[in-house]
Amino acid sequence: MENISFDRVLFKTAFAVMACDGEIHRNEISLFKNIAKTNPYFLNLDFENELKSVVDDIKSQGINYIENYLKVLQKFEIKEKQKLLLVEVILKIIEADKKIDDNELKFLNTVTSILNLNEQFLIMKFPKHLNYFLDMSKFGDNLEFKNGNTKIEGVEVIN
Repeated sequence: MENISFDRVLFKTAFAVMACDGEIHRNEISLFKNIAKTNPYFLNLDFENELKSVVDDIKSQGINYIENYLKVLQKFEIKEKQKLLLVEVILKIIEADKKIDDNELKFLNTVTSILNLNEQFLIMKFPKHLNYFLDMSKFGDNLEFKNGNTKIEGVEVIN
């Protein structure tokens, strides 16, 4: 993910949060397709090819995909509006499968920490998601994501 544009970072963000719980649900993909259709950042992105590439990467790399993504995000120069868009996409994906997983909240916490967004600012911008931002310190700074007691080895696309 070297020398990457914001549209690809945003795309990879969505799939990294989908993969956090060890499953990529079709409704998460459908939601993101709708986001991509209405977002000008994705006008020049070949969604289907990018989707296939990302899902293949996640299946082959497992948890390393998420950890590598976070390392790239740490080095990526990002504008304030883009930070908010990243968080907004993460929040939508977290809620897409109607199941909030601790790994998804940990991912949100890690990304907002990397982006230097504080809790109060996030609550002001996303008041409906207040509970996701309160006491985020319980997740710590550890970038290791786990599914139960085992590391995510691969990701299955769920119907």
